[in-house]
Amino acid sequence: MSDLTEPVDETETEAAVSIPGTVSIGTALWQNPLVGLEPRRTAATAVILGCFSLLFAVSHAGGVVTVGGQPIDTTTTLFDSLSAFVIVFAVALIVAGPIGYAVWNGGPVGAVVVALAPVVLGEMATGRYALGLDGAMAMTTGVVGCVLGLYVVDVRETATLRPWRVRTCSREQLLLVTAIALIGVASVARFVSSAPDLLWGIYAPFAVLWLVPMGVLGRYWLAHARGTDSSRSTGAGSDAS
Repeated sequence: MSDLTEPVDETETEAAVSIPGTVSIGTALWQNPLVGLEPRRTAATAVILGCFSLLFAVSHAGGVVTVGGQPIDTTTTLFDSLSAFVIVFAVALIVAGPIGYAVWNGGPVGAVVVALAPVVLGEMATGRYALGLDGAMAMTTGVVGCVLGLYVVDVRETATLRPWRVRTCSREQLLLVTAIALIGVASVARFVSSAPDLLWGIYAPFAVLWLVPMGVLGRYWLAHARGTDSSRSTGAGSDAS
């Protein structure tokens, strides 16, 4: 008697039960190299940002929500400790988060999100919507992380520290990263032009970091220009023959 059971193709089963319009953690956004190279690491970063957002919301609520006419944060010292932790958490995300994320998981856009998330939450909470010292620092480290994220993706795919000698990233990716860098330069330049000497003195060490995106992007654009010139020369030679 023959066995009536047949092996089931797991991929077919997953396709059969998938719901149109849904996006799993291993597809679409999570697998986009502009966001991150490894979906699990991208998801872990999203969880970290989500936890920070929750802690920030609780800390902010402590100064807004009142009990008996007094803010909650004045009734217990727990909120003081929470606020201090949130500040340290935010500084770490702004200063080290983008560069660390870029080296760990690539993803130029993901690095920018890590840098700007604390600043955006702070602006929304205060209703200020003006680029201050924290915003200038976040824009700087965000641009550095963005460019490094593009570089890390190419290094891992080409297995060389000079990926532009093997191949260059797509022009669309390079244009996106360059546009983000230019926005960052314009924003920080506006902050520096109007910042008092005290704030400029605090930001000054971060100004050195701009050498990194300038150097890497310059090398990429030079490689693209050479590739365009060589392709034109090859095309002209073939037409002449």
